[in-house]
Amino acid sequence: MQFLTKFCAINLFFIWGLVFPAAALASEPDLVSKTSCFANDRQTYDGFVAFSTVDVLTRMGKGDGFFAKLLFERKIKNRFSEERYQEVKQTYDCFNIRYLVDEVEVEGYYLARKDGNGDVKKPLLIFNRGGNGKFGSLSLFGFLETQSRFADAGYIVLASQYRQQDEFGGKDLNDVIKLVELGRRLPEVDPARVAMFGVSRGGHMTYMAARQQLNLKTIIVWAGMSDLTKTHEERPEMEAVYQYRIPNYQTNTQAELEKRSVMFWYQDLPDNMPVLLLHGDKDDRVNVAQSRRLADRLIQAGRPHELVIYRDGDHGLKPHREAAFNKILAWLKIYL
Repeated sequence: MQFLTKFCAINLFFIWGLVFPAAALASEPDLVSKTSCFANDRQTYDGFVAFSTVDVLTRMGKGDGFFAKLLFERKIKNRFSEERYQEVKQTYDCFNIRYLVDEVEVEGYYLARKDGNGDVKKPLLIFNRGGNGKFGSLSLFGFLETQSRFADAGYIVLASQYRQQDEFGGKDLNDVIKLVELGRRLPEVDPARVAMFGVSRGGHMTYMAARQQLNLKTIIVWAGMSDLTKTHEERPEMEAVYQYRIPNYQTNTQAELEKRSVMFWYQDLPDNMPVLLLHGDKDDRVNVAQSRRLADRLIQAGRPHELVIYRDGDHGLKPHREAAFNKILAWLKIYL
């Protein structure tokens, strides 16, 4: 048994070392495992579609009945053709990773374009998802569809699902911070060129992470929460999320919300870190007024930033998604 344990450990160390350097394994967060995004039943297009359908439905909390599956299979096939699947499979290194933070195992994704030139260091983009708990967590399909455009532009993308005991900006903030540390230790990453991109709830995670002086070159926030007290006023149903997710919320309500709201400590953001704010003026989940108020504060503080408001744009910035992604890519080209 001891021999088998040592044998497995040696082989796992070798496999991990193909992508993650030994230095990254020697300190927190330890990499527990990495699995190809196209392993097992995802090795064929039909298998990928079937897996992605169940994956999306599960993460959205929807039923898995026959008609629900049929509908989502058609959606995925329309948005991710077999030709695109084969292209992605051959073009990208994509891994589902698990890493340790505070002795808690956290799931995430790694994505990079294969370019055959291992000597060139690439910039790193950390993506912070929205939602809470399982809701809004990253499906493989969604991750590939959105983040492949950044891999195409030459960035290495790392994203965290956050720990299972999601505290909506509590201890789970460490999951993002540790991912930055892990990413900087990758041999293919230029540790001096790191940016962060957050959507919705991922916006307040991005502000909180930037406050920790992580030497980020820039941050991008899409429909981000900058004031959780205002979100509570605008969407009373968020009370249930706050009560369930945020420790000490009942006894220390205002302090816990302010801790997660950049509007109360925007002066603590790094002085010279450019901030890109994207928001739709018809967003019914996070009111565009939050980004407007934050932009006003950044002006008062003399902080470099740009606010882009999309007319008739919803929370997902439809019908301006392509324009928004192109804006982000242009911004990253300048600052990263």
